[in-house]
Amino acid sequence: MNSIPSGLQSVADTPDKGFRRLDKSALTGSLGAVYRQAQEFDKLRQALASALPADESKHLVGVAGNGRRLVVFADSPAWATRLRYRAPDLEAVAIQYLGTRPHLVFKVGERHGVAEQPHRSPWLPERVVNTLESSARTIKDEGLAAALRRLARGADR
Repeated sequence: MNSIPSGLQSVADTPDKGFRRLDKSALTGSLGAVYRQAQEFDKLRQALASALPADESKHLVGVAGNGRRLVVFADSPAWATRLRYRAPDLEAVAIQYLGTRPHLVFKVGERHGVAEQPHRSPWLPERVVNTLESSARTIKDEGLAAALRRLARGADR
């Protein structure tokens, strides 16, 4: 009979009867280091988000960095620009968290998980489609947002 590797439970011990569950404390080596670094970046993202008003914090979707550079990811170009205006507040939190002054860079990123690739219009340039989709995500009027998404997909052509 095969023994179960350390960190995994028997399939019979799991409620969903079909998947082994990973005990994250058993992660060692390179995988463990990557997992711990991802946890630290998520804690930093949460700390930075807590410095923002609630309606803005949900648009800060991730952080990453190396050395003195800290990349702050927003869910759209418009929100990356708005978060850039909050750089002094975010920098203060980052200094407190990291113990050093980082160089903040703002970029557009996706939320965790697999992002669905939208259908691209063949008759609009990529940058125009990106602008339309970004505007549709940030606008409050749902009818206008739907129209912008249709235009970006080329449905009105």
